[in-house]
Amino acid sequence: MLTLAEISQLLSAQGITHPGGYRTAPSAGALYLLEVYVVAGNVDGIRPGIYKYRPQGHEMIPLVRKIAFMTT
Repeated sequence: MLTLAEISQLLSAQGITHPGGYRTAPSAGALYLLEVYVVAGNVDGIRPGIYKYRPQGHEMIPLVRKIAFMTT
């Protein structure tokens, strides 16, 4: 299980680190075709759901909430 702080650290690898809008990971032509989604189940501080990471504000946008997780 990950904490919200650990998820934030992982997402920052795709984040913007320079006032000019540059990111930590290079992209040919600055296209940044990679989109990052988080499927959260049991994370303190956020509701279970599917989120899209928005690097411009270092935030997760909720896409789907109230999802059920199956455990075995």
